[in-house]
Amino acid sequence: MPASRAGAAGAVASTSRQVGQSLGAVVTGAISVGALGGGPLEEGFAGASHPAWLVLTACGALILVLGLVTTTPWAHRTAHRTAERFGLEDLQAPRAQLSGPPAPSGRPAT
Repeated sequence: MPASRAGAAGAVASTSRQVGQSLGAVVTGAISVGALGGGPLEEGFAGASHPAWLVLTACGALILVLGLVTTTPWAHRTAHRTAERFGLEDLQAPRAQLSGPPAPSGRPAT
């Protein structure tokens, strides 16, 4: 993404996050209300929320697995091959360089 389009990228990321959160709230609520089975909300909501918690736990486990898979040596090799295809800089900078002191003023941090 060119630096001139960074604002657009940030807007798309923020909007996508908000839409995802809204859909997650709606789906979780629908699962909970559906599990009530037409019973009174005051009496059965806590028990009816258990299926929704199971769905949320499964989503969290999926994110954990994706995080582990994307940080394997295979994932790093894939990122390097992709960077080479796009003609980007070498991605093998040591971690100390990535988390070192901030860039001098006038130069954007990389």
